[in-house]
Amino acid sequence: MKNFKQIIEQNTEELKTGNMQSYLDVLDDSICQYERSYEPLAESAYLRNYVRSCFRNDLAQKNGHNSFGRKQFSKYIARWFRKVGSN
Repeated sequence: MKNFKQIIEQNTEELKTGNMQSYLDVLDDSICQYERSYEPLAESAYLRNYVRSCFRNDLAQKNGHNSFGRKQFSKYIARWFRKVGSN
């Protein structure tokens, strides 16, 4: 999973802020990169749904303001790692 975290960091380096869809696209691309280079990512469908759910919850709290940051996205990924027991 360390490699997946590195891929996420590289893919979000240029994207400091963006909307929900841009971060979901980065996530999909990162999963594809990881699976091409290493192995199938266990629970990747759960990861996609979990991150999408986090974005939607935060979007509701922001009264529909669709702007997110790299740190926020990384926090969602870190929470997912803890949920599935990966390091």
